[in-house]
Amino acid sequence: MRKLLFILFLVFFGTAGACWAQKRVALVIGNGAYEGTGQLVNTINDARAIGESLEALGFDVTLANDIDRRAAISAIDAFTRRLTDADIAFLFYAGHGMQISGRNFLLPVDVDISSERALRYSAIDIGEVVAEMESRARVTLVVLDACRDNPYVDAIAKTVQDDRAARPLEGLSLMRLSGRGAIIAYAAAAGEVASDGTGDHSPYSEALLEEIATPGVEVGLMFRRAAGRVFEATGGMQRPELLVRLVDEVYLKPAPAVEVAIADDPGSASAARPVADQAATQPAPPAPEEIVVAAAAAEKGVVVRSTRAEGFFGNRAIRKPVWAEKVAAPVVPDYRRAAPKPIVEADGNDSYGSAQAIPPDARVEGRITPRGDRDWYRLTVPIAGLLRVGADAPPENIDLYARLWNADVAVAGNWQGAPRDGGALDAVFEIPAAGEYRIEIADGNNSADSAAPFAIDFEFLPSNDPLEPNDTVGAAKPLPLPSAVRPAIFPRGDRDWLRFWIAQPGLLSVVAENVPDRLDIALRLWNLDGDVVQNWQQPARAGGDTVLEAELAVPGVYVLEMADGNNDASSHETFDLSASFTPVEDETEPNESFAEAAPVERSGRRKLAIFPRGDRDWLSIDVEQPGELRMLATGSPEQLDIHMRVWDSNKDVIRNWIAPLRRGGDTDGFVDLPRPGRYFVEIADGNSDASSAHLFEYRLAFTPQPDQYEPNDGPAEAAPLTPGGEILFNILPKGDRDWFRVEVPAQGELAISIDEGPDNLDLHYRVWDANRAVIRNWVAPYRKGGLTEGFVDLATEGSYFIEVADGNNDARSIDHATLKTVFTATGDRFEPNDSFGAARPVSPGVVFHATMLPLGDADWFLVEAPRAGELAVVIDEVDPELDIHVRLWNPDGKAGSWVGPPRKGGVTEARLPVEGPGHYRLEVRDGNNDARSPNPFRVEIGFQ
Repeated sequence: MRKLLFILFLVFFGTAGACWAQKRVALVIGNGAYEGTGQLVNTINDARAIGESLEALGFDVTLANDIDRRAAISAIDAFTRRLTDADIAFLFYAGHGMQISGRNFLLPVDVDISSERALRYSAIDIGEVVAEMESRARVTLVVLDACRDNPYVDAIAKTVQDDRAARPLEGLSLMRLSGRGAIIAYAAAAGEVASDGTGDHSPYSEALLEEIATPGVEVGLMFRRAAGRVFEATGGMQRPELLVRLVDEVYLKPAPAVEVAIADDPGSASAARPVADQAATQPAPPAPEEIVVAAAAAEKGVVVRSTRAEGFFGNRAIRKPVWAEKVAAPVVPDYRRAAPKPIVEADGNDSYGSAQAIPPDARVEGRITPRGDRDWYRLTVPIAGLLRVGADAPPENIDLYARLWNADVAVAGNWQGAPRDGGALDAVFEIPAAGEYRIEIADGNNSADSAAPFAIDFEFLPSNDPLEPNDTVGAAKPLPLPSAVRPAIFPRGDRDWLRFWIAQPGLLSVVAENVPDRLDIALRLWNLDGDVVQNWQQPARAGGDTVLEAELAVPGVYVLEMADGNNDASSHETFDLSASFTPVEDETEPNESFAEAAPVERSGRRKLAIFPRGDRDWLSIDVEQPGELRMLATGSPEQLDIHMRVWDSNKDVIRNWIAPLRRGGDTDGFVDLPRPGRYFVEIADGNSDASSAHLFEYRLAFTPQPDQYEPNDGPAEAAPLTPGGEILFNILPKGDRDWFRVEVPAQGELAISIDEGPDNLDLHYRVWDANRAVIRNWVAPYRKGGLTEGFVDLATEGSYFIEVADGNNDARSIDHATLKTVFTATGDRFEPNDSFGAARPVSPGVVFHATMLPLGDADWFLVEAPRAGELAVVIDEVDPELDIHVRLWNPDGKAGSWVGPPRKGGVTEARLPVEGPGHYRLEVRDGNNDARSPNPFRVEIGFQ
């Protein structure tokens, strides 16, 4: 009666399962016979071995060895044409490669190194090939074992030594991936050189050959393990790098098929339609095509470069004024007084228009006669200064007065006179600028006269201010930086204006020293928008030094205003004024806001400054995969306490302020970048109360840890996972939870293990069903870094979710762990049948198999009795952990007594009375509902 039909049920899921039915296309290139240099020994061996391995994995392989540029283009064109609708495109290259200006090139055997342009035209741009692969194939895999010690680098560098940006570099640079289905595996880290190897293969190719055909290993983990082999084999000297941009699992060789033993009744439909072995119907892959082409001559070229002066500071246009091109220190006036010239008063000098011409320094023999007489003298001065008019011995009856007029017939200095009749005259007039002036002399009240002559002394004291005229902002005198001049505040109320061209951010210092005792020099600084940049700076006392220091964040023209503090004093004597500028060589400026963040490389060093006070520097970095970003500010000026924090592109802070232990100390920290994208680093002084023009070093070091399943932080983002596979994941950042979705085709047992975990993590997992109910609570490891393993019973086919987290959510790691799942189907074709209403019909006389899974499972079977009688039930082949009990329910829903075996694993034999015709239900359970097993037991039902 008992017949077992064993059907091989091949369960393939997603990318892994259908691998043999996929369209897989590969181009494998090995170049070793380079012209004019030593041959690479292993590249051909590497290419052939990789080609054979890919062929065995179902790839349509084109093998191209020792190809020149023409053949390389032909091979690549043919390869890309075959990529339409391809599931996986694989490019492997072994040979010389280099980077120029951040672009990577594969070198054909006839590469032309006569110039940088010739190199570009004769080499193959890897980025263009990868972009074409991404646009055509669903998944792109690129392996570049192309960083081998390159003899061409120095030769090409000599042709471009005038252009640093264009100089070739050893190794390859990291490329950007445009799609979301690609991996680029580099044999060595960016800018580093890989070994050609001393055996039959390079270290990287040998490691890849050992890993590439391992079944059930997801391709990201495969490349990761190959990199680990290289690192160990070379003693850490060669560090492969991996760029991952995948959202789906990719298996080059899937896990072994799941074999499900199903016992069915001979007449069932499922028994009549067995599932064919998909692998058996797959045609053999085509043999690789060998391309061996003679080297072709490349065209020569010349290097053409162009430069363009940038006129921008960030988004601000910066225009250097014409005057700034030729600004020079002003010429210092050198006016020297002459000996007083004796002059006799001329007749008829009694009006403004008839004023007598005299030199600035003169002794005039004058008279006040007749009564009411006014004498006028005209003089021309080349510079501003003081004019003293004095008479020591005027006639006894004369109180002598004098006043000053300018060339516009306006009084420039009002009457000054002797204290009494016959008293000495000592008048002092401020002459504000060069020009013609007139002195009017008369008796005080025009009430006396005298024919007796007396001496009138004219003495001119120059103010040798080289900056005049500069009394308005429009007349501001340009000064170079640095400069030292001797200006004067003269006459009273004078304001001097100076202008400076500032070509970059920095500190402008202006110092006034050796100031006349009666002056308190005040300084303030404006920009051309009319904004005060630095308000008035004054000395502690009259005659003291004045210091203005202005932190200038933006290039441009700035104007200095200088005056006496209260405009109540002046001096024709000059003082020392020095101006200097300390540039701040922060190349990231302007970057004061989130929107102006300066893009920088994810790893490297920069010289930054917190300048001016209140400055915040923003840097932006782009990462292609998750990882750890370490940040270090070192060499900080003593007055600064450098703080830093990190934002994501949604303007959410993902790492709050990191501070130093003290002012001037180093600031060191890290942040976990959980997914690809753009991130922003904000850098500032702790309280924004200090600044410095001195630079400090800021270091960024990004360690990529590709987790292609991110983001998968919740059930809605759960990454699809193939049972039977082994994948790589990490817990990053702290508090990260990874979710995976598993689709199973039937009831069964899912074994889950987490291994190779970081030592600081205790990785837990739990399992949910599609109704968001936990069906297996947290499974923990024995210790941190230890193995986490267990299983969960899946009652029915469908979707299940695996949640993985650190035990207390208090740790994270850039290192990976492996997650492995194994699904064992029970083959119980009656599930689900775990309730009275879900009882599955069976016919008396039929032998079938069932399982007690999961824990607490109950199996219900519906038996139709034609008449009164007895059901004979035999249950054997029972797992030793189970004691299977049965009872019978009548059509009215009343249950009989339980019948069980004599012991666990024993045979259950029951004779259950049937009262009459109708539908009866047989309930089958484990005795105490305290055991379960994926192993099926045999059920035989007879009716008498």
